Amino acid sequence: MPPQDINKRLLLRELGQARTPGKVSTLPNALFLRVDKEMGNIPQLIRTLEHAYFQKNTREVASTLNALRLKVSDSAAEISSKNCRAFVECRGEVILLAMLRSPPPDGGPAPRMSPWPSLSSVFSYKPFAIQNQCMSILRDVSYSSVNLATLLGEDDKLLTFLFGLLHDSRTFEDAESLIEEVLPSRINPFNLSNVPGLFSLIRGFGKRHLGLFCRIVAMLIFASSCCKIVRAEGLPS
Repeated sequence: MPPQDINKRLLLRELGQARTPGKVSTLPNALFLRVDKEMGNIPQLIRTLEHAYFQKNTREVASTLNALRLKVSDSAAEISSKNCRAFVECRGEVILLAMLRSPPPDGGPAPRMSPWPSLSSVFSYKPFAIQNQCMSILRDVSYSSVNLATLLGEDDKLLTFLFGLLHDSRTFEDAESLIEEVLPSRINPFNLSNVPGLFSLIRGFGKRHLGLFCRIVAMLIFASSCCKIVRAEGLPS
């Protein structure tokens, strides 16, 4: 099912009415452009991303994701924070989570746009690279937005899926970073027993990946200890 219509959300924002979206016709172009400019062109990027994804245009998906990533991780903190707020208002996580769970098809070989191997995934049209871009954006916005971090952190199915991505060395880094960013926002600790094949996952780690995974485990142990203290003292959680 396609994500909810972003144009309705923008129209409701423009008119100052309720935020619940529904199916309506698209905004007049002049109105959309005005709202888009106010929100740092984030709405246009998300609309382009939605269209490219449902058209299975992997190359346009990759280039739009890269542009969106640069917007939310701008070196100027004030601009980055504003763009992250716009992303959350537009419910940009909806399309990113859809692509994370079901990335578009392989877009074929990417042009050699950079001589640095570390940047190759940015210009890759492979499904795992699309997933990495989605997780990188979600992590950056979650760092800026407690609301989004809480929304993602409380989603057990999403966390289980992210732990599953730790099996693949190509998606490990971004999956681990996103998990680490949203886990502290949970009210109750995440139950690792929900992760299928947990022990085989751990046995397959090298030293570096095992060390990073231990950071997640440490966070879970700390959260569990805090919950026990709160319950023992009868304090509100």
